[in-house]
Amino acid sequence: MALTPSRLLSITVCLVLSAYAFVCYTTVQLVIFPSMGPELTTPLVLHLSAFSAIALLGIVSYAAAVMIDPGSVPPGWMPDAEENNDMAVQEVKSDGGARFCSKCQAYKPPRCHHCRICKACVLRMDHHCVWIANCVGQHNYHPFFLFVLYFLVGCAYALYLLINQLLQDIDSLEDTASEAQERDRRRLPHQSFEISWDSLYRIFTAILVLPLAIGLGVLFCWHVYLVLHNKTTIEYHEGVRARWLAKKKGQLYKHPYDLGIVRNLITIFGPNATSWFWPTLQSPGGDGLSFRTYLHLSTETDRSVGLDEEVRLETRTDDDDFISLGHKPVIH
Repeated sequence: MALTPSRLLSITVCLVLSAYAFVCYTTVQLVIFPSMGPELTTPLVLHLSAFSAIALLGIVSYAAAVMIDPGSVPPGWMPDAEENNDMAVQEVKSDGGARFCSKCQAYKPPRCHHCRICKACVLRMDHHCVWIANCVGQHNYHPFFLFVLYFLVGCAYALYLLINQLLQDIDSLEDTASEAQERDRRRLPHQSFEISWDSLYRIFTAILVLPLAIGLGVLFCWHVYLVLHNKTTIEYHEGVRARWLAKKKGQLYKHPYDLGIVRNLITIFGPNATSWFWPTLQSPGGDGLSFRTYLHLSTETDRSVGLDEEVRLETRTDDDDFISLGHKPVIH
């Protein structure tokens, strides 16, 4: 698996790591330790262990998504004519020929697209992510998904601890004000608005974490949807046009790579469910050059009900080629 550690030095990556490190430091030093007291108690150990584990998994997943090459077409790769003839679903140009990238001067496998930023064709390209200074593709989609998951959990956990500590700070201020009022009413205004620097840091961190958690939550939900349907972001937008073209012809469109929830999870994350939540350097989802389609699973059923007509659906891709998904109509 090709690694590019130099991407860790890009401005956006350094910005993300710095912001996350600040959130982790503030949460541990100014929330977990102060709220649990000076002694090593069981709640302190549990919170510290859980938050540290989540933060570590997030950092490792993020670094893997940044450094791992998303996947490129092997030099000299050619589409297998015999295999293409046997496939129920093919990705071809509008003239029926194999997809060819005029910029890379090479053939493109199914689900492969050219990234104008990376200046390369990326296997099973999802999108180019500025926050990892890299494309999200076949080989780094798994760590990218885990990075979003663990950063979301880490931010939500930090926000919970921050809000809980800030509520304790408010209670402490109210108690201080009540005591001061009894001692000397003239000191009450000064005591009631006395806020420590630690509290200000907590407030600033909470303001920083809240939009991050919301943004990560939306992104995570979006990719959960994509994973459950075995789609990429590009394929989702292609599917909108394909569905429209199918509707014009009185047919129903189905995403060709949607194998069902369980098979989709295995296809993307691998057959070993215990490894789904651990970032690895090896792509668990195949080589990115060929993919199973739902028609591989339902060919016999389709033939038994006489679904022999193929439908050509054309949708515009990242360069000026077209992608045609030859598939049989779906009856629900």
